[in-house]
Amino acid sequence: VKKRDLHAWRITIFAMLIGCRFSDAANLRWGQVDFERKTVSFVKTKTIARVIPVGDELLSFLKEFGPGLPKDRVFLSKHGKAYGEAPNTLKTAVDALKLNEGRAANERFSFHNLRHMAATDLARALPLRDLMDYMGWKTPAMALRYLHGNEEAQRAAIDNREKMLNMKTPVEE
Repeated sequence: VKKRDLHAWRITIFAMLIGCRFSDAANLRWGQVDFERKTVSFVKTKTIARVIPVGDELLSFLKEFGPGLPKDRVFLSKHGKAYGEAPNTLKTAVDALKLNEGRAANERFSFHNLRHMAATDLARALPLRDLMDYMGWKTPAMALRYLHGNEEAQRAAIDNREKMLNMKTPVEE
């Protein structure tokens, strides 16, 4: 994607790291990026407005091409226009790599899958409430779609419980 269109790559990388919807990234203004507090505010979203923390790497990435004026969009197409839809460059790259070959229509990779990928990764590290707040979900049902059992964690937990219970038979006196 980067080779074909640097601007499309920027919005793609941002969405992949943050896990935001395309519309959230496309509508993001420089005034919503707080370099001091290290946050990004999504104000007009499909669900709920939210302020999320971001890391130094992402802020450095944004500084490479900004900041602009507070009302300026962070991401513009290579023609300097606002994005109305996800850049076709990602789809072109996916097609060139044949990533969707042989997949059913509902299993095909799209820009929105970047959000699902981020949610899955974040679900491994964040408690339910934090995941809901970060991703902008109103109900736990949405977040629970991304929380998967962890057999290793379950084994560690039961091992710790067994140690607490000291299940050895006491020696008779």
